[in-house]
Amino acid sequence: MKIIILGGFLGSGKTTTLITLGKYLADNGKKVAIVVNEIGQVGIDSDIINKYGLTTKEITSGCICCTLKVDMKTTITQLYNSYSPDYLLVEPSGIAFPNMIKQNIELMNFDDSIEIAPLVTLIDGSRFTDIMKSVKNYAMRQIEDAEIMVINKIDLLKPIEVPIIEESARQLNKNAIIIKMTADPKDAGFNELLNTIIGFDEFVNTISPILAEKNISLETKIDVDQTGSPNLLEIGGLDGHPHYDSRCSGLASYANDYLIKVDDIEIDNARSITFEIAKKLKADIVRETPEFVGHIKMFLETGEMTVKSSTTSYTQEPTIELLDQFSENKPHFKILTAVSGIDEEKLRHIVDENIKLNFNKRNMVISKSHDEDHHHHDHNH
Repeated sequence: MKIIILGGFLGSGKTTTLITLGKYLADNGKKVAIVVNEIGQVGIDSDIINKYGLTTKEITSGCICCTLKVDMKTTITQLYNSYSPDYLLVEPSGIAFPNMIKQNIELMNFDDSIEIAPLVTLIDGSRFTDIMKSVKNYAMRQIEDAEIMVINKIDLLKPIEVPIIEESARQLNKNAIIIKMTADPKDAGFNELLNTIIGFDEFVNTISPILAEKNISLETKIDVDQTGSPNLLEIGGLDGHPHYDSRCSGLASYANDYLIKVDDIEIDNARSITFEIAKKLKADIVRETPEFVGHIKMFLETGEMTVKSSTTSYTQEPTIELLDQFSENKPHFKILTAVSGIDEEKLRHIVDENIKLNFNKRNMVISKSHDEDHHHHDHNH
């Protein structure tokens, strides 16, 4: 079994890449399992991944360094013994340090039948400058630890910006492989990522024929003007970081799951509820922290459809996506937030008030699954 750890800052496209990677491997007859570590006690990404038919094991603990050594080893052992996957894909939360996960797995002393692939960190090219400005120490550490750096979302950049970000990342990590890609599974960068993390021989023998059958080009799609030398983005020095946890990230986080006490919600109404909460929540957060980065993820599940919303910074308008999936569960609303430049109690208050007011005006009663979502722990160990 090969373990692939796919890290990256919130909103960098980890889940989309994970799903695409998992589906390619599964379509080729490989057995794939996915472990998702979310912030707090509420998971969202695993819900989305499960809707694509992939197996996930969710570890909902905000503090990876304190709990992972037990939870992850148990999870890996159970998955290996009961499911025997060829590949185990691990998605840390967006405020985790993936290298700590890799080190902890290495200390678990599994036998040679379990292999760890090079550590992958996704860099959101479209928000690189904002992220380095708002959460510099945290983002720099993720880049420094990477063995493969993936500059993602290059389709959202001007061609001249791509080499600038690439050279800036290279200044922080001179040894990692750099791959540039978009979210499109037909993109040459995604194929290069497959090649790099699963091994060239296996890529040629298993994945490459599938790509050929689907007429997927392996040629680079972006034409970067390299007539001039790229200008490096100005990035200050890295402060001391003796221990890395969510507090060091500079992000306040809050997650919760709200049961909606109705039999079902029409899809148009569900979309309206989600979009209104996303818009108002973003506006209230911008008033507190005008140039925030992070991730605000929402997930409203009805009987026949799920509405997903995502906002990753003050510059981005909330996106709405519909996932066509029947569910026998009662309607419920999940939210996960991690935002820079704001107090955690303030963030909690803004989130809870927005959700309560939105459902109240529609005469819908809601109840929180988790009244307390704090994670206090002594990290000086």
